[in-house]
Amino acid sequence: MPVAVLFVAYVLWTLLSRDYATRKVVSDLAQAAASILGLVWSLWSRRRATSNHARWSAGFITLAVAAWGAGQAYWCYTELLLHRRSFPSWADAGYITASLSMVAGILLLPGHRASTSLRIRALLDSLLVMSGVIAFGWFFVLGPTILSAKGTPLAKGLGAAYPLLDLMVVFCAMVVASRSSGPGAARIRNLLYAAALAYVASDGAFAVGNLQATYQSGGPLDVGWMVATLLMGRAAAALRSLKPSEDSAPVVPVRVPGPERILLPYALVPAVGALVAYAWRAQVASGLANGVYVSAGLLVVLLLARQLLSLADTSRLYRELRKAYEDLEALATYDGMTGLANHRTFQERLREEIVRSRAENTPLALLLVDVDHFKAYNDRFGHPAGDQALKIVARLLGDSLRASDLAARYGGEEFAAILPATGATGAGTVAERVRAACEAMVFPNRAVTLSIGVALLEGSDAGEVIEAADQALYAAKRGGRNRVVVTGVTPVLFVVGGEDETTDQDQNRAA
Repeated sequence: MPVAVLFVAYVLWTLLSRDYATRKVVSDLAQAAASILGLVWSLWSRRRATSNHARWSAGFITLAVAAWGAGQAYWCYTELLLHRRSFPSWADAGYITASLSMVAGILLLPGHRASTSLRIRALLDSLLVMSGVIAFGWFFVLGPTILSAKGTPLAKGLGAAYPLLDLMVVFCAMVVASRSSGPGAARIRNLLYAAALAYVASDGAFAVGNLQATYQSGGPLDVGWMVATLLMGRAAAALRSLKPSEDSAPVVPVRVPGPERILLPYALVPAVGALVAYAWRAQVASGLANGVYVSAGLLVVLLLARQLLSLADTSRLYRELRKAYEDLEALATYDGMTGLANHRTFQERLREEIVRSRAENTPLALLLVDVDHFKAYNDRFGHPAGDQALKIVARLLGDSLRASDLAARYGGEEFAAILPATGATGAGTVAERVRAACEAMVFPNRAVTLSIGVALLEGSDAGEVIEAADQALYAAKRGGRNRVVVTGVTPVLFVVGGEDETTDQDQNRAA
């Protein structure tokens, strides 16, 4: 906070003071002092980062602060002591090294890479913004600097290098924004973004002023270089003490981007279109106009690529949503362990088949199947063995039915089967086939048998049919288990071991 107050005071003083010589001395020395403070700050750390990316990023950012400070020291020496300003000079070597090191430090920031699609989208969005910025940068700064540059080839090259490096810093910051990171790394990234913006703002003011021969040291925008060096020093120190846990990105649900995020890459499109129209109608110099046209053409190509990517993403998301819907529908329809229909699906299908049976005047049979002594089986051999036994029973039940029938897990160790267009004899035969198959099956631990109750639809609703089948199942269990009881006919039909016998219904219930 005290540093921010000093910066505000410096800006106000440069705006109000008319003493250019004093402003120049104070600005040059303040920038050198800020670079020294930033360098000391960047090396200050209580612990050492464990991430290689964090260490390398911190190293390059520290190098950027040191290089900028060295360049500024040489600038102060030539301007304040030798009273001359030469371009190019060794100060430019420091400034150029600082920009390149800052780019490396930003690209090496720790974080978790997003999916390929998100990275491509982030790259295209960054290129869209940069192509618009380049169009204006070329027309107002870069183009005039290169086309009207005088002096040696080195001087011309350096004059173009500064705005290009500034664009590179901004571009790299935008690309890195596609990575997810933990709160610690995110704060560091924000510090470097702010440093990059401050650095580019002062560089841009210097380039425009230098082009128009109006730049003077000691202006209010010089504060950007001071802010940038201090923020970079703070970011490097934080990187050196970054814990692995602070770099871990929290798990968050997928968010739909807001309209401002979607429209951001297209924000400069109308402005570039207006610049192209102006360059065409005003018949500006061919060098400047051609640069604007090339940038605008690149913008159009990137827009088409971005739209194609959006269409591909939309199609992919539709397929993923469709698959997710099908998976959820399967989870809501089928029992996860046995693969048979679940209880809800069984109830819905039974009501549908009752309506169809009445409309078509066809019979309908219902089977309720219970695994005999299943609790004792679970207690003796364990729940995993019990689950395995239920899966085997479910497979036997499903293999014994027709495609038009429905096998379901009714609950716990109970199963059910709906047999459309099936009378008492057919239902009893199917039930006996299931019982016999289970009796003949070799289970991993001991033999497993089934008790099966069969009920027929006789003008009753779903609840009454289930109740009748449950009563038949109860009679089968009371009769000694491992047997089939068919109700809904008079007298009741017992099926045991493949042999049918009929007795009075009341007698069977009493037994």
